[in-house]
Amino acid sequence: MSNRPWWGPVVQWGLWAVAMILVMGWLARSRTQPRRPQDAQRLAHPRSTLIIGLACAGFFLTIAVLSAVFPGKTGSPALSLFFVGFAALGLPVPRGPAPSSRTAHRRVDPAGRPPRRPAC
Repeated sequence: MSNRPWWGPVVQWGLWAVAMILVMGWLARSRTQPRRPQDAQRLAHPRSTLIIGLACAGFFLTIAVLSAVFPGKTGSPALSLFFVGFAALGLPVPRGPAPSSRTAHRRVDPAGRPPRRPAC
């Protein structure tokens, strides 16, 4: 058994649950906000996902630097590169040019099925 009081883990997990509820509520609110009319047809992530991605990238980049500076008994450059890879996953992806007019756009009915092709 641990020497911690019984309420220690309760407070720890309770605070974690409250923080998670607040963050998830913030994400849901930012996702459901109405968009400006000029951005209504543009597919883009809300700003909150950018913020969380950058926070995660910063966290893993910090771990990568710390594991390179203070390697410990089992530290290696591979471990630092592993954390750099996780940091790269949180970075935003630059947007490319708009799709060309050659891109095929098909209408989809409300049930999610593509339209039928007429018989030849």
